[in-house]
Amino acid sequence: MFDPTTIKFGEPVWHDEPYTHPLLRKEVSRDFYDREIEKSRVEMVLRSVSRKPALIIGERRSGKTSLLRLLADKLDNDPSERFISVLIPWQGIQSRDVLAKEILQGIRARIDKKRQDSEQPASFKHDLNTTGEFIATLRQLLTLISDKTVIICIDEFDSIVEDATPDEQDKIFGLAHALIEITDLPVNLLLTMARIPNIPETRSSPIIAKSEQIHLHPFSSDEFNKMTEGLLGESIRDLTPEDLRRLFELSGGWPYFAKLLLIYLAELPPEKATLDQALELAVDNSSVEQALSNIYTTHFDDSEKAIVLLLVKRNGRVSAEEMAAVDTSLKAAADQLTKRGFVLKNKDGSYSFRIGFLKNWFQNWVKYDLEVERHLTEILQRLERLRDPWAGSKPAIVTDKDLERYGQRV
Repeated sequence: MFDPTTIKFGEPVWHDEPYTHPLLRKEVSRDFYDREIEKSRVEMVLRSVSRKPALIIGERRSGKTSLLRLLADKLDNDPSERFISVLIPWQGIQSRDVLAKEILQGIRARIDKKRQDSEQPASFKHDLNTTGEFIATLRQLLTLISDKTVIICIDEFDSIVEDATPDEQDKIFGLAHALIEITDLPVNLLLTMARIPNIPETRSSPIIAKSEQIHLHPFSSDEFNKMTEGLLGESIRDLTPEDLRRLFELSGGWPYFAKLLLIYLAELPPEKATLDQALELAVDNSSVEQALSNIYTTHFDDSEKAIVLLLVKRNGRVSAEEMAAVDTSLKAAADQLTKRGFVLKNKDGSYSFRIGFLKNWFQNWVKYDLEVERHLTEILQRLERLRDPWAGSKPAIVTDKDLERYGQRV
């Protein structure tokens, strides 16, 4: 079949051109595909003098971290040598002070890497009690690289905010606002988010109001096929046109799900190497379980959960007639899931999964029946009445006394 190591499932990729592998010491093919428009928009913002924050918004597993790392690497290697990028991972950051120290330590590490061995390592005050002290310390560090612009790249900023206490949320936003609004600081922000945090601070935040927002969407079929061909090389011949079409339907054009299926396809013996066999194995993948459970629990509201479960219950397709019978909130949820790249609205008014893999995964999910009972019981009863108006009704028993009471003789 093909070499599964070229697929790089579940890990960031950030080379959109062939590159020299640091361990193999040889040139290897690129591993990042598409996103040309998104890359150009972010670069344009970060290179401008406006210091407008760039905000990459996309679903979990949509490629935000890969795009962030690609842009950071590209600016680091810009021929002008004008930029220094600092990558800030979100794990473990739940307060302003920790975020401030991560930023300062990241800048210090980049400064030390560029300085001569004979020079003293850069240092800064570690006891930071206010945003003002952070800014003062940042200024001190930046004097060592006065000819550079620092791009502070914070991954999953929404997770940092949502995991913090309300008091720390205010402080984190205050730090970010200072970085945006103090105009003489040679810094700019590049953030990723799965969604805009649903807290009061975001309504008037410069992070939202002043940012350039770049949304990630699924690949088109043409871009998807280019990615698949690039990942598989000559082994693309092992897949028929029907295989490629089905791979696109199962993944919905999202690289994460395509790579998942290709990994399992590569590991099957030749006589069993079919997408159906790969799909059967992929639904049990533990990292997928974690990712999809998190998306369902944290990133779907109750109406969106109901739509997803109803699609599974209806074998991946809800008719236009049934959609007309559900509440307005569910119709809005279906449209929202369509915008987010999980669901398709068909020409006949029906809805189906854009990501075909989801139907199989949810059917296999240990919590599926419980969630159906919790979110779909009343909805299914209403839809059943479309077929049978008396569905769920109890028979009325009329006794002799009832007849006598209403003037009827037995």
